[in-house]
Amino acid sequence: MNDPETNHKNPLEWCVFGVSLLVTIGTIGYLIVGALQRKSGPPVLEVNLGKATAADSWVRVPVSVKNSGHSVAAGVEVQVAAMDGSSHQSATLKLDFIPIDAERHGAVLFKAGIDPTTLKCEVIGYQNP
Repeated sequence: MNDPETNHKNPLEWCVFGVSLLVTIGTIGYLIVGALQRKSGPPVLEVNLGKATAADSWVRVPVSVKNSGHSVAAGVEVQVAAMDGSSHQSATLKLDFIPIDAERHGAVLFKAGIDPTTLKCEVIGYQNP
């Protein structure tokens, strides 16, 4: 029953085993090195406004927020304000989650009549998850 000839491994089995072992060790090594080299620090949030478009009685302004920092940002709040001389309108955009090295997009709406060149934007808050 335990004949040495029947327990002999096929060379193809050894090749598959070797390749699988190398891939597994390589993946684990890559994850360990990545975890050890990860820097810590706060999120760095950059806000950019897109081209404003008018529709009906509204002006839609696309907003993109990029996190180039070293930690995740949750509950990000962005305020966009139209600073015309006679009127002042503001809108707030809330983004749930921005991972490291990721960008999220949204839009804010203003009543028609704003000057898109007077728009100012800033991040007014976020949470550490």
